[in-house]
Amino acid sequence: MKRQIKVKRGKGRGNARELLGSKELLQKAEKAIERFEYDKAVNFYTRALELEPTNTSIMDDMAEILLEMGDFTNAHQLLSRSIQLEPTSGAGKWLNFGQLVAAADAVTSFQKGIEILLQEKTKTTSEEEITKINKQLCTACCSIAEIYMTDLCDEETAEASCVEWVGKAIECDPQNPEGHQALASLSLSQKLTDKAKSALQTSISLWEPKEREEWPSISFRLATSKLLMEVGENEKAAEVLVSILEEDAQLIDANFLLGFAYSKFDPAEAKAIWTHTLSMIAKDPEGNECIKEEIEKGLSTLPQVDETQMVANGEEEEGEEAWEDLDDDGDLMDT
Repeated sequence: MKRQIKVKRGKGRGNARELLGSKELLQKAEKAIERFEYDKAVNFYTRALELEPTNTSIMDDMAEILLEMGDFTNAHQLLSRSIQLEPTSGAGKWLNFGQLVAAADAVTSFQKGIEILLQEKTKTTSEEEITKINKQLCTACCSIAEIYMTDLCDEETAEASCVEWVGKAIECDPQNPEGHQALASLSLSQKLTDKAKSALQTSISLWEPKEREEWPSISFRLATSKLLMEVGENEKAAEVLVSILEEDAQLIDANFLLGFAYSKFDPAEAKAIWTHTLSMIAKDPEGNECIKEEIEKGLSTLPQVDETQMVANGEEEEGEEAWEDLDDDGDLMDT
């Protein structure tokens, strides 16, 4: 009798896993994402896709998580399959696919996404949904403008195209700081410093007064700080960087940039920050070689300062490897 019960229990557990429908699996995936358990979410999406192998919504959602995880190969495969099956449904697949391809292919992908978003916008009266779509449109237009400033910068119409897409970004969502920051970047490439400075001031004014939870991402604000330094607003750049380090004092590149900003108006502070940053890099050197070289170069060019003037903030901050913001030569990248 015991043997019979044991067999039934084992069989029951097996069926419980198999009988979970795609709806239940997707709910479990969403809960896993809320807990930042992306590996588990991917597992649930995979099982749901096994039950519905042509469901492009599952493909799109799973691809988005894979992008977050840095698994670009599998994300590319899923999005390619989704686009093949249903090319006209869901703007997100095209916007995400645009991040995985380059140059003209990326422009085409973002344009497809924009086309679908504009169609969706005409079909809704929800202010919340319209606001969301406008934000997505702005980001997509900025992405195209950036491509014309980088991958396609040698195209004959590159500058005109960039101007066009930055203008569309701001038109789609005038209250979005992203469009105005893109204008600042474009203006700098055109050597229009005053225009760039004005665009930056507008961009910052759209997020700085808000609650911190509503501020743009750290990566966006790091780009803001670099643009501020390019227009000579070093003290404002330092202010932005300090706010980033208040959220995550372990960002090596933010500490590096803060030292760079201070080097323009407070060499003693710059030396203190850079010395501390070198101590962080010593604990975690992998991937930070270029920053280390730049700091050593910067320290060698600082004027002699009285050691007693150095701020003792070096013992107050800790560091770890951050995302890379240097090009292959170790120079600050343009944004």
